Parts: sequence; structure tokens; C-alpha cells
Amino acid sequence: MILKNICDIKGGKRLPKGYNLSNNPNNHPYIRVRDLNNSKLELNQDFEFVPDNVFPNIKNYIVDKNDIIISIVGTIGLISYVGESLDKASLTENCVKLINIKHYLNKFLFYYLLSNKGQQQINEGIVGLTQPKLPIYNIERINIPEIKKHPFYLKG
Repeated sequence: MILKNICDIKGGKRLPKGYNLSNNPNNHPYIRVRDLNNSKLELNQDFEFVPDNVFPNIKNYIVDKNDIIISIVGTIGLISYVGESLDKASLTENCVKLINIKHYLNKFLFYYLLSNKGQQQINEGIVGLTQPKLPIYNIERINIPEIKKHPFYLKG
């Protein structure tokens, strides 16, 4: 089954031109590629924050707890899932989030994308020589193995 039939894939958003992230903690942490760690992602001292006056401009590009994130520019193919401390954090334009996951448990999908097979499919979807990236249309085509009625892998 291909990924686009399992979930929705949505991009993040960059800060508006002329604005920068802040080191001053607030309610708007910003997830960047360098924050991804191939495991559960939780708020730590390395995070920067969207200033309160800028957040309304990017408020539609947030993540929810347990969303899966894939880096698509820079270090491509890093995978993390959102921990509780980053629920409603903002997401960089250099990543996508997998949301509304159907049929599979989020953790199964997360571990599959981290596997050699999942990483191979991610690498095969990279385009561009000067500025390599992983376009959403190639993420949509990632083939996820069908698992027959096993409760560890499937929802419902």
C-alpha cells in the first residue's frame, strides 16, 4: 500500500522574511531538521522559538503529538515522531509531517520508515543535484508493506 493511501502528508512553513527565531522560550517551539533524531522528539535546550508576534503568520503549520516527521531538505530522511512536549510546535518548511494515519499504528510506520527498506525508498525519491530534496509526490509513493490483521501493526 502506498503512503498517500495511509495518511496525509503536509509541509511545514518558514518564518516570514525579515523575522528570526528566538532563544527566549515561549509556547511556540520551532522544529528544524537539526532537531530530528530518529526517535521520539521532545523539547530540549537546543530548540528555538517563534516570536509571539510572528506565530499568527505560521499558525497553520503546527504538529500534534505522535505525528511523524520526515526531513526533506538538508539531511534528508531523518525521521522522528512528536512527543507530548512538542504538541502544537511549528514545523520548518524543510520537513513534512505524516498525519491522519489510517490502518497502521503510528509507531509501526515510524519504524518502517527508519528501516533499511524504508530509508532505501526515501533515498530513491530524492531529486536534484545542486540542492537535493525529497518532494512530497515521491513521499506519497513510498510503499508500505501490507500486514494481515496483526494487532501490533494495525489500527482497529
